[in-house]
This record gives sequence, structure tokens and C-alpha cells, in this order.
Amino acid sequence: LLWGIYVGFVLILALILKIEGMSWFDALCHSFTTIATAGFSTQSASIGAYSGLIQWTIILFMFIAATNFSLHYYFLAKGKFEYFKDQEFRYYLTLCIIFSLLFFINIISINEYKINLLTFRHSIFTAVSLLTTTGFSTEDFNSWPAFSNMLVFVLFFIGGSAGSTTGGLKIIRTIVIFRYLLCEIKRLIHPKGIFNIKIGGKIIEDDVVKSTLGFYLFYLFIFISTALILSATGLDIKTALASAASAIGNIGPGLGGIGPTENWGHLTDLAKWLTSFCMLLGRLEIFTVMVLFSR
Repeated sequence: LLWGIYVGFVLILALILKIEGMSWFDALCHSFTTIATAGFSTQSASIGAYSGLIQWTIILFMFIAATNFSLHYYFLAKGKFEYFKDQEFRYYLTLCIIFSLLFFINIISINEYKINLLTFRHSIFTAVSLLTTTGFSTEDFNSWPAFSNMLVFVLFFIGGSAGSTTGGLKIIRTIVIFRYLLCEIKRLIHPKGIFNIKIGGKIIEDDVVKSTLGFYLFYLFIFISTALILSATGLDIKTALASAASAIGNIGPGLGGIGPTENWGHLTDLAKWLTSFCMLLGRLEIFTVMVLFSR
């Protein structure tokens, strides 16, 4: 059923893109890389090479692809609209809105951007593309102000929903970690109190919290280690940090020397091997790969 839903989305998007003006080849390529949140384009300018209508369509389907496919199943197979009942989806939608608005407010300070629908579209597209770890682009966000660059860097880590095609840490893990931190603060204030971590009305077991915390720490450890090695290969600090975060988060474009108008071709062989391994680690959720190297 999930395969059917996935392939159905690919075919629907390809048909829509063809109607909106793409060739069949481009429509199929972009459909595959949108639903897979892969982000490869047949154009050097990525989605920026196409019309505003196509960009809005890609925004919608990137958002759909990074949503938990179980929610799509409930809607398409059972006719149940469960999206807003899911706590992770509500956080996901909220993050898309917040980052889009922050980008919009920040980039209108640049002379080339005006307060209009075009600027708003670029803001939404960049926020959704990076949050969903798709990596398409319509503008060179590398040239945006420092605050926007910092927002881009934060988006490298968050990821979309669990049960979707995205990379990154996944929103549900971040929710669990924040709930855990709040519980620890409450325990410090009320040492004799009993506090449970709840998501969607269900208590999260300690083993799940510990494994989530372990994943989080392992993810950050790999990111820091990779960034250090990349900087030793001669990359500047901005490019090294962005490359490490982009690789393990399966984003694609980054900041500095690997920005949306650049590529990874200038990296040394060591850097390419290392980031290739990080891409596998990130997509296979780290522990899956590490088990292969254990006794």
C-alpha cells in the first residue's frame, strides 16, 4: 500500500508538471527527485529555471513527501483526515511557517528583494526545501544575510517527519529530546515528583528516550568529527561545517564553497570519500550502518 501511494504521488506530480510546461523527461526526473526528497535537477539553476506555478507545485509535493506516509495511508485508503491529530505533523507545519516568515522578514532588507509574492515564494521554497532535506533551490541563499545563513544551517539538522523519505534528525526525535529536557528541569525543581514524557497522549518509555538521546549525540559527534577532518583538507570553516551537516543530513547544497550555485567537485578525494560515507550514515539512520562494523 505504501509503495502504491509513493508511486501514485510520483505519477501525479509528473503529470501535473507536464501540464504546467515541463517536458516529459524533466517532469519525470523532477517528480522522482521531489517525492524521494533527493533534490537533483536536470537544470543548473535547479527549480529556479522554471515558472512560479511549477515552483508552487514543487513546494506542495516536497511538503507531502516529508509528511509521515502513514498519514497519507489513513487519508487515501481509509478516508480519515488524521493529519492535524498527529503532533509531529503540527510541529512540522509550524516550523515551515516560522522559517518561511523569518527568511522573508530577513531578506527584504536586501535591495534586490521587495515585499511581494515573488520574495515570499522564494522564502517558502527555501524553508520547505531545506526542512524536507530535498535540496532544490530557486535562489542563491548563500548570498542572503548572516541571519538567513544561520537559519539555513539550523535547517540542515531538523529533517522532516518520521515515516517519510527525508533525512536529518527527524522532528519526532527533537520533540522527544525537548520533552526529556523539560522533564529533567522539573525533576530538579521537584525531586520527589514523577514526570512522564508524553507524545500524542502516550507515555514514551525510558528505553526509547535513551535510544533517541543516543542517536542525537551520535549524530552530533559524527557531524563535529567530519567537520574537523574536512577543515584539515583545506576547506574554510563555513564550507567544512556546511559540508558535514549537508552530507549527514542528505541535503545536497550547503553554504560557502558548496552553496546552491556551487558543487562538490572541488573537494579532495578524502573529503569525497568521507562525505559519501556520511550520506550513507544519514540515510540509513547511523545505527544500521554501525552494526555492520560491529562484532
